[in-house]
Amino acid sequence: MKGKRGDNREMNKRIYLDNAATTRVSEEVLQEMLPYFRECYANPSAIYGFAGEAKKAVGIARERAADLIQRARQVVCLGQGNHSVVALAAWAQFSTTSPKFKTI
Repeated sequence: MKGKRGDNREMNKRIYLDNAATTRVSEEVLQEMLPYFRECYANPSAIYGFAGEAKKAVGIARERAADLIQRARQVVCLGQGNHSVVALAAWAQFSTTSPKFKTI
């Protein structure tokens, strides 16, 4: 029936506009991440042994990202989400460009 919820006969392509909340990953990224969703899902900052694998994976990801953008590995910072990354970027900008904002 036309107009009922779930009826997609009129629309055969979905347009998703809320990529700030979630973004579909490519198949290549999904395959690369599956082991970390299923087997090695520890907190990389934790002190227990299982976390060592996750910490190593974060290091590899940092190296790959640095190579991709051709920057020094020490410059690449991986954040947990949008808020932490924006705060880090603001801190970096203000702490290096303005003597008034050495600490946030």
